[in-house]
Amino acid sequence: MERDMANTARKQGPQTADIEIGQRVRFRRMQIGMTQEALAAACFVTFQQVQKYEKGTNRVSGSRMIQIAEALGVAPAYFFGDGPGAAPAGDLATLSAADLAIAREAARLSERQKSAVRRIIATLADANEPAIPARAA
Repeated sequence: MERDMANTARKQGPQTADIEIGQRVRFRRMQIGMTQEALAAACFVTFQQVQKYEKGTNRVSGSRMIQIAEALGVAPAYFFGDGPGAAPAGDLATLSAADLAIAREAARLSERQKSAVRRIIATLADANEPAIPARAA
């Protein structure tokens, strides 16, 4: 009976929690500018395995989660829910590589410069031009 339930769950596709954890792994990896290959090497897996973790196709075991967290410089709690040390809220799947590159560069700015950049971005976003769709990452 248990085997039947496990097979059924596998056929249904990734679970919501696995997808959310994968999104947080991808977000943090891109936030610090790490490639899938570098994360894979740090965790002794192939980059294809990292891709599967990030898509939620494969579940991340507890011990692998600790390796990933160490490689990404965060606590394992970062990947779970809204508790202390968790990843920022929001739909991480919608962030492109360009979005994260902008965030990385913005982190290097002074508060005054960040304020100016926010005003520029708000002005551009409010312009009557249609939004340019994000490229799939």
